[in-house]
Amino acid sequence: DGDKVLLLDTGFFSGIRASRTIEAYGGIPIHLKSPIGSAPTYDDVKAAIDSYRDLKAVFIVYSETSTGVLVKDLKDICMEAHRKGLITIVDAVSAAGGVELMVDDWCIDLCASASQKCLAAPPGLSFVSVSERIVEEAYRRKPRSLYLSLREYLEYSSNREVPFTPSIPLIYALSEALDMLIEEGLENRIARHRILSEAFYNGLEALGFKPLPRLGYRSPTLIAVEPPRGVSVDRIVSMLRDEYRVLVAHGMGELRDKIIRIGCMGAISSMEVLYTLQAIEHILSKLGCNVEPGLSLTEASRILSG
Repeated sequence: DGDKVLLLDTGFFSGIRASRTIEAYGGIPIHLKSPIGSAPTYDDVKAAIDSYRDLKAVFIVYSETSTGVLVKDLKDICMEAHRKGLITIVDAVSAAGGVELMVDDWCIDLCASASQKCLAAPPGLSFVSVSERIVEEAYRRKPRSLYLSLREYLEYSSNREVPFTPSIPLIYALSEALDMLIEEGLENRIARHRILSEAFYNGLEALGFKPLPRLGYRSPTLIAVEPPRGVSVDRIVSMLRDEYRVLVAHGMGELRDKIIRIGCMGAISSMEVLYTLQAIEHILSKLGCNVEPGLSLTEASRILSG
């Protein structure tokens, strides 16, 4: 209780959601923010760590799916926090398998991810990697939960067991998804996410959309854009769903009616990118926008053809 945790606040999940989680376990969240569309840099975090002498941990959402922001200095930030004796906690839910992530080399003490994002398996499974320091912390502290007790899982895993019945079908599905990742190659999958996201942004900018994340801070797994002036986010979302069977999302919180969010992760190819761009182009035309036919596809194809 009372442990102070520095949050790199780049959106809903790294801000509100993370803060609630820390408070639920008796911690004290300290928010480190940056201008919207960017993330705190190594220098920002180093200065914050030096300012708060009694920090216990640093918590980072690597790829923030509410804003499409990537914490580009993750490696240096975690290594600096480690040097200062802090625990490093990384949410890699929409990053693992789609962005470079070296848990041990980057001194990440606890890294959490899930099955349904870049790994392209069904939702329902989550997993964590833990350092020796986290194991020591787990045994030093009294568990607040039985079902989510790390100590409980560690003790059972020593006998190749689990404390509760897992979803066996989902584990088989994840195993198959990992085989597919190995077949594609991790470096190739990471490159595919990067190329497709750049193609998406190129095509959308040709249609008058404005990227929310700044250059250098764009996650390759989540596209976040503001629509052209006068175009309703709700109309784009609903027309894509109803007329083209494409599901995209509103923004979250105060950004709900300001941006659309497009998943660019997992089992996605150039076909989905081009189809979505073409659908959005048709929608803008129906809404009376002046768009040059085929321009978005041309701009996206420039990236795809590489």
